[in-house]
Parts: sequence; C-alpha cells; structure tokens
Amino acid sequence: VSPLLSVFNVPHISYWASSTLFDDTRDYPFLFRTVPSDASQVDAIADLVEHFGWSLVSLVAAEDDEYSGRGFELMRAAVLARETFCLDVQQRFSTRDLNATRLLVRRIKSRGRARALILYAPVLAAQRFLEACALENLTDVILLGSHGSSWTN
Repeated sequence: VSPLLSVFNVPHISYWASSTLFDDTRDYPFLFRTVPSDASQVDAIADLVEHFGWSLVSLVAAEDDEYSGRGFELMRAAVLARETFCLDVQQRFSTRDLNATRLLVRRIKSRGRARALILYAPVLAAQRFLEACALENLTDVILLGSHGSSWTN
C-alpha cells in the first residue's frame, strides 16, 4: 500500500511493518512505523542473551516464511559480529512435516548444550514447533521469540 500512497505524498503509518526492507526511505519516503525494525529486535534478543550470560543458544526458523528467513539471517550475522555467544543448532524447519520438526527438536534436546532457543516463525509455524517441543518433552531451554510470532493470538 505504501508505494501507491507515496505517489500522492500520502503518509502511511504502519503498526506492523517491521521488515528491514522498509528501512530504505528512498523506496518508502512516506512510511512511518510504530514498531521497531527487525534489526532492532535482533539486537534486543542478542542483548538478552548477553545479559544472561548464555554462551550457547540454538536458532530455528520456519523455512517457508520470508519474515522468518530474514530474522534467521539477521541473527546469524549478529552472532558473528558480536562474538559473545555462539549458535549450537541453527536450522530452518518445515511447517508441513511434523516428523521432521520433531527430529530437529530431538537434535536440540540430545545436544543439551544450548541454554536458550531463538525462534523466528509466524504463529501457525510457532504452534507447530511448540507442539513438537511438547511431544519431545523439551523443557530445559528458554524460548525467545520475535514479535512476528504473534504469540498473543
């Protein structure tokens, strides 16, 4: 909607547009957000990991979702840039294959080294992943999710 409104110099205020794609003010000169960008969320999650002293975390994201993929890549880049914590398991998962998701959860559980798990997924994929966690009795990690997961629904 924003590109169309920009043609007529009409401001567009978004309460949901967090993607870093919207950071380019040349492409979106009249788009204003009420939420921070995904890059700010990545920094906040990384700050939490550092604050609690977790040296090893796992990172998972839905594989068939653009938002999740971008968050996954931004977080990987942040980990490399900060050098204060490492990623144990880092993998994208299919929302269509519960068995494959359960295998991923088993892998995270069997390694047992990561203290926290960062999840990038829309609500249905997050529910599917949490279902796999429950089925595999993954209870000893702290789950950090992005706002894109909309877990309030």
